[in-house]
Amino acid sequence: MIMKKIFLNLVVLLISVIASAQNYSFSIAKSGTGKQALLFIPGFACSGDVWEETVMELKDNYTCYVLYFTRLDFVRLFPVQKVEI
Repeated sequence: MIMKKIFLNLVVLLISVIASAQNYSFSIAKSGTGKQALLFIPGFACSGDVWEETVMELKDNYTCYVLYFTRLDFVRLFPVQKVEI
């Protein structure tokens, strides 16, 4: 039950960000029509395509949402510092 609340809050947050942003740095793809929803978030070093096979398997029983980063502006917020050994 708590996971469902967290998921719903996350979806509401994402929708509000999308509604208020003009140039958003991500998109969301929906697949399937199941009663339960699954949200797939890729790592920063890969795209949402890493979830393609998983979504193909699960979309018959679940509604799958895959997050795609379209711009990497957020990378500037966390600069990588070179460490010399």
